[in-house]
Amino acid sequence: MAHYPWEKSYPPGVKWELDIPKKTLHQIFEESCAQYGDKPFTDFLDKVMSFKDYKIASDHAAAGFQKLGVKPGVNVGLYLPNTPHYIIAFFGVLKAGGRVVNYSPLDAARELEFKIGDSETDILVTLDVAALYPKMAAMKGKTRLKKLIVGSIADYLPWPKNWLYPIAKKKEISSWPRDDWHMSFKDLLANDGKYTAHKSKTFAVPVERLCDAFASARLRKRWLDVPGVKISKVTAPKWVRMRWGDGAHVEVGFVAKGAAKSQAAIQHGDLPDQAAVTASKAFWNERLDLFERHFKDKKDKEKKKWQTQKRLK
Repeated sequence: MAHYPWEKSYPPGVKWELDIPKKTLHQIFEESCAQYGDKPFTDFLDKVMSFKDYKIASDHAAAGFQKLGVKPGVNVGLYLPNTPHYIIAFFGVLKAGGRVVNYSPLDAARELEFKIGDSETDILVTLDVAALYPKMAAMKGKTRLKKLIVGSIADYLPWPKNWLYPIAKKKEISSWPRDDWHMSFKDLLANDGKYTAHKSKTFAVPVERLCDAFASARLRKRWLDVPGVKISKVTAPKWVRMRWGDGAHVEVGFVAKGAAKSQAAIQHGDLPDQAAVTASKAFWNERLDLFERHFKDKKDKEKKKWQTQKRLK
């Protein structure tokens, strides 16, 4: 029995109230895609896309965004109407580790300019429709925007609508230059769908010693004893590049935070899906904690040894 009048129009099994699990949005999305697979997710102008379709597309979007530098702390704007581009880009940004900044298609030029600066948006996704693209194209050089990704409604229309749309709606479509500032939505998705996990941590360790802890096989064995790890390149004390036994690439950058403090920023790439990203982050949390404990124990032993020698003197 319906609790609210509007529930009477809902399909069977659909309710107004829902128990929301304590998980990230993209975790809920991934679980839904695994559960419902080939079942319809959206019907956009007769183009039906399944949960699996959106899972694959958002994985490719995540990989594409990461290649553009999207990671924790990077903001990506969505200046989109209700098209499949929005769902794909939204979950792609979250999977890549970035933050989504929503822009309204009703925003005036001055509002867009203010919001880009206020939200620190570096990358933005829009469509080539005349109501959207020209206003955002005008932001080039006036704002901090570094990359404009442009999609077309025809990207997600069934045949022959995808063929007829550019002809029938010619006056409503804006042309845009193929230059370094622009990128097509299709090119964003044109990759292998693998993406990167990010993890960083600051230690009370000089940057040279922190770099050695990754670069030296002898030191690494104490806290990062992983079979099949090969060092590709070391640029001390700035970078260590490694290849994992499963083919994944790991890059670690080091930044001095003072004479006795430094940060390690890890990029674990070539991961097949979000589950692998989650597992990678958990792995690095454990290993970096182990390194911190190991270094602290060693430092305490050295301090006790020094105090003992001082007393003996």
